[in-house]
Amino acid sequence: MKISNKTQLYLSCSSKPGNFGATLYNSLFGYYDIDAVYLPRYCIDAKELINSVRLLDCLGCSVSMPLKNQVIPYLDELSGYAQRAQSVNTIVNKAGRLIGHNTDIYGAINTLGKAKIENVIIYGAGSVVDSLLIALDELGIQELFIISRNLEKTRAKCEGQGAKVIESLKDVPSDYDLLINATPAPFGGDLMTLLARARKVFDLVVSPTDTQIITAAKKTGKDFFTGTEMAKYQFQRQFFCYTGLEPKLEEIAAILNELYING
Repeated sequence: MKISNKTQLYLSCSSKPGNFGATLYNSLFGYYDIDAVYLPRYCIDAKELINSVRLLDCLGCSVSMPLKNQVIPYLDELSGYAQRAQSVNTIVNKAGRLIGHNTDIYGAINTLGKAKIENVIIYGAGSVVDSLLIALDELGIQELFIISRNLEKTRAKCEGQGAKVIESLKDVPSDYDLLINATPAPFGGDLMTLLARARKVFDLVVSPTDTQIITAAKKTGKDFFTGTEMAKYQFQRQFFCYTGLEPKLEEIAAILNELYING
């Protein structure tokens, strides 16, 4: 990749940077003949991140946990979804003004949009749950429960969101439509019990191969949705926020299959 002093810079900052986003972005920058580069970087300090974006004049920056909530005080503006969820995964530099967006909500809505679900249990209480709650509300979910190992965080997530706290596995309904795994926890124990009572499962973990919970869902004949599927929609919207161009899902899938899944 040829980089010049005119090359536009985009960053991806997280506590565990990987090549997933860089693979997609740098491939599509080449496809659309955009002189830009997307670089993954380690960062856990929100203020330091925003200062770097301004100093380097980055046109955009993707952020993940634990920065999604923490960057908000340092931004100039929030878009509608980001404001509602108080969670940002996309920062756009518009003539020096940093605007926070949330494309996780778009990704979740489009992943689950055609599924017939009325009641949902979310396992986990991290920052991505803020986005899931908005997405599920937009989809008109009737009953929503959250369970996690941190009861205090679970209660905080449920407060004012129309979600109910499940304090222990004995309180889990005997059956329900969808289990959303919002943690990187290994499959087993709690997750195994929750999966057994769910008709469908949505694992947010992005992986080039089936995760353990998706493998288990397949073995038991349950419908499933993967984190990679959601990531395609999330990326599509994020690329549009950055460039004004909306790549087709087929283009995104082809790049993933060639360079990420089969690479």
